[in-house]
Amino acid sequence: MKSRYLSLKFIFFICQLFSFISYSNAQSYLPLPDSNVVWIMKQDNGFAGWNTFRYLTSTNKNDTLINSKSYTKLFFNDSTTYVGAYLSDTFGKTFFVPKDSIQEYLLFDFAKNAGDSVKNVFFGFSILENLFVDSVNHISVGPYLLKRIYLKGSMTLGCNIEWIEKIGSDGGGIFNFYKSYPIQSFLNCMSYDDTIYYSNTSFLWTNVDPIYIVGICSNFPTDIQESNASSIKITPNPFSDKVTLDNIDTDVVFEIKIYNTLGQLVFYRKNFKNNYGFFSIELNDINSGIYFLIACNKDKILFTQKLLKK
Repeated sequence: MKSRYLSLKFIFFICQLFSFISYSNAQSYLPLPDSNVVWIMKQDNGFAGWNTFRYLTSTNKNDTLINSKSYTKLFFNDSTTYVGAYLSDTFGKTFFVPKDSIQEYLLFDFAKNAGDSVKNVFFGFSILENLFVDSVNHISVGPYLLKRIYLKGSMTLGCNIEWIEKIGSDGGGIFNFYKSYPIQSFLNCMSYDDTIYYSNTSFLWTNVDPIYIVGICSNFPTDIQESNASSIKITPNPFSDKVTLDNIDTDVVFEIKIYNTLGQLVFYRKNFKNNYGFFSIELNDINSGIYFLIACNKDKILFTQKLLKK
């Protein structure tokens, strides 16, 4: 009887092991969104300043057919300047077909792991680059666990190019750029539907962890960071127990939301209208760390601010 019990346990273990191996081999990846996406970029203009531009998709999923495959149209700066189309699959690959072409090029391959090579990657707008994977990790972004890949190549000049599942490249959004000379370019903001997945408010081409907060990267040509240059002042920052919003327009009714870096709402005030021009928010009960304050009027973001609690 005991021998039979051990045999059954062994068979159960083998079945479990086989299931695990099958799951690992059949691993799927989170593709780039197929509609309603915005990538806002910053690029050095060569004169001690920055150019701001964006790529965006239409609101229709898989809206163009090329070589009998469905792709998503990609536009530059507005919804009329067509630059090409892309296709992402659940096996980790994203492909791009430039305007006036039917040739498909590889943009990303998230099935790769440390030590792997990735050949003929579409780099910038016309170059094919051979890369190798330097390292890989995973990061929690809201409800997702996203794979992040660091790569190097002949044009890296000692810097990594970074791919993030569901987001793209931190150097060029939908396109691949290195955040180093001679092209200093970085992803400033990426959103899908009504959620921001990436926001680099440092205005530097350093590595930035993705975030998960309500919002849309839609206020081009000014982006999220630039919108903070409004008349509203938020002090102190960093703060210990509370922050004060000063110089508020007394005629505007809006909502105030504060999120942590996991996208969790830690403060919410609806239908807020202040007749005094200032408002203090008590935040004694939240942990030390980084937070994001968003003020909305109906469906429009009025301003945002990154907060640091000491």
